[in-house]
Amino acid sequence: MTEEKRILLERKKAMQDAKNKLKHIDGQGLEVLDIFEEDTKPALEEIISEYRATHFSSDIPANYKISADAPQEQIYAWIIEKFQLHEGKEYVLWERSPIWATIKINNVYKAVKSMWIHKHENFILVDMESKKVLEVGNDSRDEYNYLIDIHVTKGRKYITKYCLDRINNLKYIFLYKLVDDDGRLCIEICSSTAYPTSKQTIEQILKENGNHAIAQILQNSMEIVTNPLPIYRITFESYVGYNVRNESYTCADESETFISESNESDLIYGNKFRLYTKSKYLEYLHENTFADQIEDYFHYEICCENQIIDVASCDIPIIEEV
Repeated sequence: MTEEKRILLERKKAMQDAKNKLKHIDGQGLEVLDIFEEDTKPALEEIISEYRATHFSSDIPANYKISADAPQEQIYAWIIEKFQLHEGKEYVLWERSPIWATIKINNVYKAVKSMWIHKHENFILVDMESKKVLEVGNDSRDEYNYLIDIHVTKGRKYITKYCLDRINNLKYIFLYKLVDDDGRLCIEICSSTAYPTSKQTIEQILKENGNHAIAQILQNSMEIVTNPLPIYRITFESYVGYNVRNESYTCADESETFISESNESDLIYGNKFRLYTKSKYLEYLHENTFADQIEDYFHYEICCENQIIDVASCDIPIIEEV
């Protein structure tokens, strides 16, 4: 069986499992109208991508909380009040990744009760009209209370700014993947974690070359290991050109100028993700293309530990956590 067929079978099984489970709450104060995968609904995908990027953190306080010892009837009433649920209105219910269901609430109290039991006291709804994510449950932030988080979508510009700030605050970044999809450039980068150099690494060096001096130095050093989570995807819908250099052979050029803030995009750039107003790469493109005769373009530079990636594009990139 090919990998593609295996993935297809797994997705079909996940869809069928979701249908079987949702039968138990269909008619219990709500009506299940549709079951689908997240990536088939671009509007939902954009809302959820922003929510995941900004709200999956222990540093963000909940909007509301109630004691986990409160009577069930009180908890249901609390959810209804804070979510501002309405009978006759449609919502999107998270079933399991990446499966969602469109539901219509016919009886608010019964619907909340059935979702609460069905999702084991933790469920997520999306109000597509107001672009709100409504989540209730219990997590590590407060084990003694049920928490409600409400996220109002602010759009791609907001999420790009948020992720860009996080990228520039990382100590090290590594290139995870680069894909050129017929003129659409997607660059994925990840962070890293530093660990004390392992005893096995030191022993391996001694075994290979017997250099005790290097081994002694490594005993007090840190080993940088790539951490695949989180991954940040930087997407350029089009580009004039891009270039990848080995960082080991790259040197700084004082004649080049990059800025920390762009009036064009209202985004804050930094040392990891740079925006150049003057560079040798811009000069090269000016000499070897006629792109600047059509429209303005910008030189972006992503400074990874092993690669330096230069991209010239007319578009402001979309940056998101995946």
